Amino acid sequence: MKLSKQAKSIVGIALLICLLVTFSVRAWADSLTFESGTAHGSYRHPETGVIEDSGGEASEALGQSMVGSVVTSQAMLETDESGNQYISLRFGLMSNISSVSIQVQSPGDSTWTDGEAVCTAQGEDTADYRVKVPGRDAILRAECYVEAMGRSVIFYITVDDWEEGNTGGFVPMSEEDTQQVNEGGSQLLEKVQGLTTGGSAALAAGDEESETAADNTKTTISLDVSAWFTLFVVVFVAAFLAGGLLLAVYWMLVHYKKRPVDPEENFAEHSAEDDFDSVIELDDWNNEE
Repeated sequence: MKLSKQAKSIVGIALLICLLVTFSVRAWADSLTFESGTAHGSYRHPETGVIEDSGGEASEALGQSMVGSVVTSQAMLETDESGNQYISLRFGLMSNISSVSIQVQSPGDSTWTDGEAVCTAQGEDTADYRVKVPGRDAILRAECYVEAMGRSVIFYITVDDWEEGNTGGFVPMSEEDTQQVNEGGSQLLEKVQGLTTGGSAALAAGDEESETAADNTKTTISLDVSAWFTLFVVVFVAAFLAGGLLLAVYWMLVHYKKRPVDPEENFAEHSAEDDFDSVIELDDWNNEE
């Protein structure tokens, strides 16, 4: 019963935490703003005109055609209550592309920073990536491996023509985080249910183990009693036999000492002694003569 009450308490606390986190995520989601824009892919850097890809200017036409097929026009900007901004992009030809990484820089800068690209959705031949940017006018540097070319390629992306809303159908951070919270809550509930089931099983197993241990203890005690009893009987019999043997020897010794003397045997012994003495005396007398 104690285990059941504890499990119920844990379930209640887990549900309360899930509700509180869900409400917090929804409140945070209400503070997000969404804007849709038009993405433009470029084989050259949009400001400096530099081609960083190893194909160089000789491959510019082919490179630009490829970039136009990879970078779709759909894009979304998310801004949270702290002013952080994220741009979501949709790439095509993903069946031939892998290892996507994206860096960002503000216009006029010469250094790049990691955009921490996250894949938020995947289609049959498309994939959506969310990138943290310093501003809506940021320049994005994408690098990915193209299977058909057998190498990595580098190109650039900019987004403009912003308007309110999420017309591209991108997965917003609020929806993704809510989904993660729900999944986390479900996993927590599954763990709690597993704890309850496991606790009940452990309790039943504990009872069974207790009964088994009791039976084993009884068996051990029985074996010990039997062993001690057998040893006692053996020692008792051995002592009894030894004592009987000692008594028999003692009785024989005492009986032999107290045995009465037969007169006839005594007379015969004395007669033999007298005859022997007479013979000795006769010999002595003959010698004197």
